Amino acid sequence: MFPAEAPAQVKLGVWAVGKEMRFFVNNAFEFSMIDPVFSAGTFGFFAYATGKSPVTISFSDLSVYSVSYIPPTPSPLPSWTPCQPRRSSHEKQTQRS
Repeated sequence: MFPAEAPAQVKLGVWAVGKEMRFFVNNAFEFSMIDPVFSAGTFGFFAYATGKSPVTISFSDLSVYSVSYIPPTPSPLPSWTPCQPRRSSHEKQTQRS
């Protein structure tokens, strides 16, 4: 997904609502995570070089959108429902006799 050579253009996307964050690279979903600590806040950008060569980052067409999100309704948990025991065909015939 990431170009190995420089300079390169990569489109990064982050979708964040509550404690959930989803990450995209070039419009392709990469992974999601739940942050148990932060459920609200602000965002920023950070970049660093992993080697001795300096890194230069530039942004073009930076867009920030609010997310319209309605959380899904939780599925009800299954419950145990008592029922009458089934009678075997042998028991049914015995009862009729």
